[in-house]
Amino acid sequence: MHALTRAGTTQARKVKQACERSPVDALDVEFDQFAEFDVCALSYTPIYGGSPSVSCAYCAAKHHARFKGVVCGVCQVAQLGAPASGLKLHG
Repeated sequence: MHALTRAGTTQARKVKQACERSPVDALDVEFDQFAEFDVCALSYTPIYGGSPSVSCAYCAAKHHARFKGVVCGVCQVAQLGAPASGLKLHG
């Protein structure tokens, strides 16, 4: 057995044992279930109504305002918050 494969196997066993000791896959999600919100396409966290946000000019995916200037995580085409004209997708 190659040394790299042996090390990978050992690491995999350690991870498996740690998972078996704590078999929980729950995630804490903090949001107000009674308020209207959109989901940020990059952080997967809520954007509540009235909160600042930016949208992709190409696919209209919403993102938190802190992502302004970043390339859209959904379509990988447009820069978030940048003005654009021309082709737009409507679903």
